[in-house]
Amino acid sequence: MDFPEINQQTALLAKPWQLNDPVHKGAIYIDYHLSYDQFFQDIFLKNQLCVLGPSVTSHWASKKDWVSEDGSPNFNFLVENYGETTASVADCNKQEFSTHPKTDMLVKNYINYWQEQKFQEKTKEKCLYLKDWHFQRHFPLYNAYIPPSFLCSDWMNEFWDVRKDMNTKDDYRFVYMGPKHSWTPFHVDVLHSYSWSANICGQKKWILFPPGCETKLLDKHKQMAFDIRSDELKDSKLFPEALMALEEAITVFQNPGEIIFIPSGWYHQVINLDDTISINHNWINGCNCHLVWIYIRDRLNAIQKEISDCKDMKNWNDHCQVILKADSGMNYIDFYNFLATIANHRVRALHSYLVNTLLQKYVQRFLLTDSVYSMISEHSSSNRNAFKNPMGSLPSNNVISCDVVVALLENTSVCDTKIVTSETLLELKFLHCVECVTLDSSVIVFVDDNFNHDFSGFQTECFSNSCDNGKVKTDDKTSDHPTSLSLEDSHKLQNTPVQLQHVKELEQRKQSKTKCQDHLPCQECLCLRTGTVVHYNSKSEYSNKDLIQDPSVQSSVSLCKHHHCPHWAHCGHYLAFFDIQRVLELVRNMVDEADFQELLANTSNKSSLIIPPPELIHSIENILDLVKLI
Repeated sequence: MDFPEINQQTALLAKPWQLNDPVHKGAIYIDYHLSYDQFFQDIFLKNQLCVLGPSVTSHWASKKDWVSEDGSPNFNFLVENYGETTASVADCNKQEFSTHPKTDMLVKNYINYWQEQKFQEKTKEKCLYLKDWHFQRHFPLYNAYIPPSFLCSDWMNEFWDVRKDMNTKDDYRFVYMGPKHSWTPFHVDVLHSYSWSANICGQKKWILFPPGCETKLLDKHKQMAFDIRSDELKDSKLFPEALMALEEAITVFQNPGEIIFIPSGWYHQVINLDDTISINHNWINGCNCHLVWIYIRDRLNAIQKEISDCKDMKNWNDHCQVILKADSGMNYIDFYNFLATIANHRVRALHSYLVNTLLQKYVQRFLLTDSVYSMISEHSSSNRNAFKNPMGSLPSNNVISCDVVVALLENTSVCDTKIVTSETLLELKFLHCVECVTLDSSVIVFVDDNFNHDFSGFQTECFSNSCDNGKVKTDDKTSDHPTSLSLEDSHKLQNTPVQLQHVKELEQRKQSKTKCQDHLPCQECLCLRTGTVVHYNSKSEYSNKDLIQDPSVQSSVSLCKHHHCPHWAHCGHYLAFFDIQRVLELVRNMVDEADFQELLANTSNKSSLIIPPPELIHSIENILDLVKLI
């Protein structure tokens, strides 16, 4: 059973592909079960072109609904269900700059054109190709496809799914459909992102070039080739190195049901050999985010060089950023906020994950209440100040403060279990006012006078029987237990006792089986929306309709907190560790960039950051320090 996770060694030691690293000059065909970690190491980390066999799409609803029995597009279904939607249509017989000109058209009108041109024998004046149709955005309730888990850690669409600074939603999930001979010009994908393309029906021909070869396909004016099938490329005066580049071309024939994975920086051209429908994603993850940064930085350098004669104008750097965004789709501020969004999702979730993990791993080593209180009573009066609670009095009613436990850990053994280590003290620093554990009706309270951690946006839950509707009862008093701790709230909690969840309940949560209807089956992975570990079984691939009709899973759906989570939410804790390491490296690189520093000197630019770089770096470093404890 596959699940979206990599192992600890891969997460902490993996080195992503660099621009000068070699690639295998061919496409690897994968028609067998492949673990997430294998795909991660053999494909992502090597920036390797590959094709996945048709088994990965065989269960998709689009394979059933959009395709007729003879393998051709099901035009009737498409018109009846999506005909009133507007989509972008390109004319493949015309050139406008480096692409085909586009117009908007109703899907039903496009399909009417498509059906009519099938019966025309003469050369068509127009060859129209419906492209970049944001199908999932228009029809979010129709579960057209479920990508395999190793294609689900999709930072680009994760960012757009939650982005709030735009008036309209956007994404990089598309449907393409077009007749035989429709095609896409020679290009590299936006921002040098990854892409995957799944053929729902029809066959495509891909002509691809490994990174670096594209420089040989520039003409004498430094313009990239538009159609690499053109006879112009044979003209050595116009394209001096084109013939050498064409010798390195890789041709892939993609059949129905297959998915092709295009790595970063691989230029390509695509021709439909049949009437074809495909589903496509552009995406970024921790293995290629540095390549995206290099591309954005290089584009800025090119823009600055192009308009260097205007450098004396006011806010010249800001103007360059405006041009960069128009040219590439992102400028420096956008890219930083993109990285910060990804990091925030993982940092919040990893806080929760580490709390649960550390509690399960260590709580039984020092929460032995009878022995603890015996030792407290045996201490001399000279040491009793170490055991005062935040209110200044000695512990009573089985309530002690965090500094008491620290003192005991530093000086004693409990039940012959040695628990005095520097690691233990670090562990305690993390267990601040987060959850509660109840043992034998005794409440152990952790309160730290120096508590100042930012749990902004962090969702906490309390399952203890001592809790009543979000209120925590200690010493016959009731204190608020907020569900979202901001930095301001955290300071208020310095002297607020917060229970820790019962150890047995933690173990039950770990063993419980929950499902996510929008995710392929997996063993377990970390949900970046709730911060909890999600377990899946064989029913988890069902669609909404199937879940409602299946009595064996219907009751579980009502209890499942994850069945509305998008795919990006479930990525596994080791993958989350890898991701934040990659973000940390890039943010440090950005902070060192003079252009970025100059941007932040502008107050309006600085205020547009979702979190200041020093705070983001600090939060990631804290998490990576805590990783060592598990």
